[in-house]
Amino acid sequence: NKVEQALVEIWQDVLGIEKVGVNDDFFDLGGHSLKAMKVLSKVKRGLEVNLSMKDFFEATTIASIALLIEDFHRITQRELVLAGEHKALKKEKI
Repeated sequence: NKVEQALVEIWQDVLGIEKVGVNDDFFDLGGHSLKAMKVLSKVKRGLEVNLSMKDFFEATTIASIALLIEDFHRITQRELVLAGEHKALKKEKI
């Protein structure tokens, strides 16, 4: 999917390797904490998600990180819907 593809490109850039699979472990590919911080920075800029180092160390594959990002987007979308519903209810009461 699009999130996984974006993560593949980020990992390829940060790790300096051409082939990255969605189930490859970041640290098995030569990643370390400084490179993880670079990945997180690029994820924040490119995918507009602020993951923590804890998230990254618990989800060390593209597939697992993509799930975190997709969950974040679903939660954010739901919060926007709820905020819109709340605003509409406030207008009705006025």
